[in-house]
Amino acid sequence: MAGRNGLFVPGPTNIPDRVLRAMVVQMEDHRSPKFPKLTLECWPG
Repeated sequence: MAGRNGLFVPGPTNIPDRVLRAMVVQMEDHRSPKFPKLTLECWPG
């Protein structure tokens, strides 16, 4: 959809540009050799 979209939960809210920029980071593939290192901090808890 063209234009700037908003998140409408619970009501119309403006999303700061820094948050929008953070959301465009490519996700790491779960088969990547880097992925296990990303999950290590989850295991102690």
